[in-house]
Amino acid sequence: MEKSGERCKWIGQSGLRYTYTVLKLPCAFHAGQAGNFIFARKNPDGRWSPVFIGQGELGVVCTPINEQWECILSHRATHIHCHLNEPLQAREQERDDLLSRYKNAFAPYGCNPVGAERASGKAQGDRMGDPESDLSAAK
Repeated sequence: MEKSGERCKWIGQSGLRYTYTVLKLPCAFHAGQAGNFIFARKNPDGRWSPVFIGQGELGVVCTPINEQWECILSHRATHIHCHLNEPLQAREQERDDLLSRYKNAFAPYGCNPVGAERASGKAQGDRMGDPESDLSAAK
């Protein structure tokens, strides 16, 4: 994964904070790097808005053959927020926690399919990513 100075913290419905590295699209990753990712764009207030929240091999999700790619681009995603996270169960829990909070990632506002959420669904409306940056992080 490329290194970038920008970080963004996304808060799940559980209250857990997840720190993601922010990379401009198009992106490229080495094969075999599993993690969580959020395709996002900035709203008029300068806050990140999720377009698609997922988990899997990062090298696969950033290729144009990704089945969600057309939707992601049509919803004007400009960046991918990502971090490495090997255990499948941990990745799925994080994805579900974030989807429970950020309902605007679901169609028609985003690209996550409605009904694909496995979490409890006690979310509160449209949320945006916390633009709190950790610019002092190692590059």
